[in-house]
Amino acid sequence: MFSRRTLKLSRGSEAYFIDTLSSYFNFSIRLVDCKLSWGKKYSNGSWDGLIGLLIDKKVDIGIGGTFVDYDRSKAVSFLYPQTTTSITFVTAAPYRILSSQHLIFQPFPTFVWLSFLTTLFICFVFDHIQRKFNSNKQNLFWISFVQLFHQDSFRKLTVPLNLSCYLIFWNFGSFILTLVYAGCLYSLIAAPSYSKTIDTIFQLFVELKSGDIILTSFNNSKYLDYFRDLFGNVTMDIDRYWKPVQYTFDGFNLVNDSSNTGSSYVYLGQRETLRYGLSDFGEKYLYLPEETDSSLFMEIVGIPVRPGFPYYDVFNRAQRSLFFNGLMHHWTEKCYDKFDYKKIENEIASTYEPKAFTLDQLNIFFMVYNQCIIISTIVFIMEIIIRLTFGLHRIQ
Repeated sequence: MFSRRTLKLSRGSEAYFIDTLSSYFNFSIRLVDCKLSWGKKYSNGSWDGLIGLLIDKKVDIGIGGTFVDYDRSKAVSFLYPQTTTSITFVTAAPYRILSSQHLIFQPFPTFVWLSFLTTLFICFVFDHIQRKFNSNKQNLFWISFVQLFHQDSFRKLTVPLNLSCYLIFWNFGSFILTLVYAGCLYSLIAAPSYSKTIDTIFQLFVELKSGDIILTSFNNSKYLDYFRDLFGNVTMDIDRYWKPVQYTFDGFNLVNDSSNTGSSYVYLGQRETLRYGLSDFGEKYLYLPEETDSSLFMEIVGIPVRPGFPYYDVFNRAQRSLFFNGLMHHWTEKCYDKFDYKKIENEIASTYEPKAFTLDQLNIFFMVYNQCIIISTIVFIMEIIIRLTFGLHRIQ
């Protein structure tokens, strides 16, 4: 790739390849800006962009990660393919969820709470049944409910053998339940959960259909075809789901600013290009899913040359040799070296990061404390009402 301001080769395996050949074969380089247009074929058979410049012999060789397809291979010649890449997407990084209003209910899913309430109801029914057939006046339901909060108010009571067996199993179950609940609650406070991520093409398709996100990519026919293949016939609502950009980093900035603008964007492009943007912005701002289920399809990337290029065989042999020796892959990875200092800075910062609770975590502690006080007050009022209703000085 080259810099548009200075028109000098800056990074990428193709830039190193051209620079190596120019040094070995002793030729000079003059760069021509094709304005990020790789080439579109019109109905009359003509081409624009990079492919058009090659056909018109205004340039000899093209760089910039050109996809090899049938129409382009018929129009121009390609050197030995340097790599294969997948067309995938990048989204905004997941953000921390620090909601404290319902945190006290989050350690268990809904079906666990329903099962717990069902168990208490069965205990209440069982208590009424056993009190009809037994002479003891002990309120088994209230004893079971209070022991959930580890209250030891009934140590001196004389309990029949059959009820003692019940209370032993009940205490054991409540001990496990409260222990798991406390562990999950402390984990949620110490390590808050994150928003969901889009990891597969199917999830991307669902989000697009729902209208929750907007897809963005280069403003050329190739990326528009990707979008149509993914989403189907959407010619009527194309502006609603797809927003073209002129430059790659414009798409990255749209994705990065999703949380500020209120619109969620997903940028579609080559995985290597997205990796470069991820290295530049950082994993704190951009999220690139794993390649397994997030790739639309694979593409072959090659270097096109003009028809009748006299040094095609020499360049092609050099390209094959450099590819099989691993230099093309080495040059591709080398462009990420400039971002290594960011990783080192993050590691140093995390080493000396203070371990004290953050303000958000202290706020969650305070909210949970208030909720527990409210629950305790409600239980206390229930106990007073039961005492006054049954005329008991002590609930048995």
